[in-house]
Parts: sequence; C-alpha cells; structure tokens
Amino acid sequence: MWLKAQKIIRFIPGINLITFISWIIFGAKKKVGAYHFAKNIVIMLALAALVIMISSGLKTFASNEIFKSVMNYISIAIYTYIISFVSVNEQNNIANGTHEE
Repeated sequence: MWLKAQKIIRFIPGINLITFISWIIFGAKKKVGAYHFAKNIVIMLALAALVIMISSGLKTFASNEIFKSVMNYISIAIYTYIISFVSVNEQNNIANGTHEE
C-alpha cells in the first residue's frame, strides 16, 4: 500500500490496522531483521500501557456509565492509532534507509 495513502488511513479507526500488516510485509520485502520488529512492537505496547493507565485512572473517578463507555471507545481508537502511527513512521524510515539494524 502506498505510504501517502497510509498516512491518511491512519486517522480512521479500525481501518488503520491495515498499516500494521503493510509494515510487516514491507519490512519482510526489505529484509529487515526481527529485532527491528520486536523493538517497535515493544514501543507500541508501552504506549498502549500508558493509555491504559490514563484511561483507567479517569474511569475510577467517574461514576457515570456513559462516561466510562465513551472512555472505552476513545481508548480503543487511541490503541489503533498508536499501532498505525508507529507502523507508518517505521515504513517511512525503512523506505528512507534510516531505520536501525
């Protein structure tokens, strides 16, 4: 998938997970090592953990069920955006040759 299209798609929740698959395929074609993938997946998980801590902290102070439901949906959208953001940036780094080996 084109990198320019992926930069637009990454703002659409749900569909932006396609960028993760594209990153794996692009990295495999360019023969990027497993360390590179593992490092970026750890970054994704660390950012997701940060979002989990913030959203659970906000949910503990709220007694409104509607607010908790909205926070769940916002958190899911942020998780998918994190995955997409890291994937698109790393594809850009691989294409430019600036990724770490």
